[in-house]
Amino acid sequence: MVKHTKLGITIQTYSSVEENMLAPNDRTPNVVIQLAGISNKGKQRIKQHGSAWRVIFRRDTVLFSTQRGPWLMVVPDSHGDTSEASRWVHALFDANFKVMP
Repeated sequence: MVKHTKLGITIQTYSSVEENMLAPNDRTPNVVIQLAGISNKGKQRIKQHGSAWRVIFRRDTVLFSTQRGPWLMVVPDSHGDTSEASRWVHALFDANFKVMP
C-alpha cells in the first residue's frame, strides 16, 4: 500500500498484488455473468435487459435480507446508462434469477 498525502489528506492506493489480498467485500469483481429468469419478474428483467450482467461488487450481508451471501450487485452489460436497472442477486438462492456458470 502506498500513502499519498496532499493538502493534509491521506489517500491509500493499492498495487495489483495488494488488491488481490483484500477481502472479497472490498474488491470490485467487474466480471460478466449470465442470469436466467426463474420467476415472471426475473424473466421480464431478462427480456428487458438481456441475460449478460456485470457484477459491480459482492457482499456477504445486505440490509434487506437475513440470508447470508454471497450477494452480487449487478447491472446489465450493455451500452448506455443502465444504473437504474441495477439490482441485488443472491449468487446461490435468488428467488427471481439463477446465476449461470
